[in-house]
Amino acid sequence: MNPTKLALPLGMALMLSGCFFEDHNRYDYGYSPPYTPAPVMTLPVCPSGAGTAAPETIDTGASLTTDIGKGTGVFVEYQAGGHWHIWVSCDTVLTGQGCAYDATAQVLEGVVSNVRGEELESQDFAGSQCADTAYLSVATGSDLDGLLFDAPAGATVRVTAALGGARYRDLLYWVGGTQARNDANANPVDFTPSAP
Repeated sequence: MNPTKLALPLGMALMLSGCFFEDHNRYDYGYSPPYTPAPVMTLPVCPSGAGTAAPETIDTGASLTTDIGKGTGVFVEYQAGGHWHIWVSCDTVLTGQGCAYDATAQVLEGVVSNVRGEELESQDFAGSQCADTAYLSVATGSDLDGLLFDAPAGATVRVTAALGGARYRDLLYWVGGTQARNDANANPVDFTPSAP
């Protein structure tokens, strides 16, 4: 099996300093307000960094795939040079229900940059309200929504995620040791890349 492209079955899972940036696909018809407030999230948009998290190594350059609409999870990927990708999937095809996700990615020693959303709809938000954290708040069904951002190469990033407001301990997926994993038994998880 090629470790850089792992298929992941998901039936087992239920589930700038003082600046504000937000990316969402809203039809503005030429009108752009001077300020858009942060979305209402079930997680702090700017986490304190206090508390404990499970330390895990994430394989640099590895990616995850899933059957769209058939599994529930928050997927974390890292590419060399400090490029992070967090995306979500829901089991809507199987359940007929949508999923509401909130996620934050906090750089433990450094800042986030180049924050942007991926495949967002009008009610979805991705952005950064504090220097060290990017966030994603989405409602998804049979599609994928994501967050992309940059951080210092090799920096540890704490990812916290909630599904329907609950922080499940097996919600986060990543590739570690060439295997697709969701066994940290924790949320949040501190991800350190295997190579910068």
